[in-house]
Amino acid sequence: MSRIILLVTIILSLFYIIGEHLFTNSYFTDFGVGPINYVKPGYSDEQLADAIYRAEGGAKAQYLYGIRSVHYADEAEARKICLNTIRNQRHRHGQGACPDSVRGSSHDYLTCLWHRYCPPSAHELNRHWLKNVKHFLGE
Repeated sequence: MSRIILLVTIILSLFYIIGEHLFTNSYFTDFGVGPINYVKPGYSDEQLADAIYRAEGGAKAQYLYGIRSVHYADEAEARKICLNTIRNQRHRHGQGACPDSVRGSSHDYLTCLWHRYCPPSAHELNRHWLKNVKHFLGE
C-alpha cells in the first residue's frame, strides 16, 4: 500500500512540475491562461505585434513597428524583432523585472511593455503609445 501512495505522490509531483514549467514559459498565453499579471488575457504575441505595427504607422511608417535601435532588412525581420521584444518582456514581467520607470508601482504587462518598447520619457509622442496600442487591441 505504501508503494502505491509513493508512486501516486511522485506522479502528482511530476504533473505539478510540468504544469509549472508550461504556464511560466507562456505556452498557453494565446488562450489567456497563466500566472496572474503574466499576460493580459486574450492577447497573443501576434496580436500585440499587429497592434504595435498599426500604432506605429503601419506600412507608411518610416520605422516599421517603431524599431529604430536595430537595423532590419524588411518587414518580416522588423516583425521578428518586435515579437522577440514582446516575448522577452513577457518573461521579464513574469519575473517582476520591469523597467525602472515603473518598478514599485502597480502595473500590468502592457504598461511594462510600453516603458520598455517605447519609453514615454524618451519623446513627447511616446506618451500616446499605450493608448494607441490598446485602441488597436480593441480596448
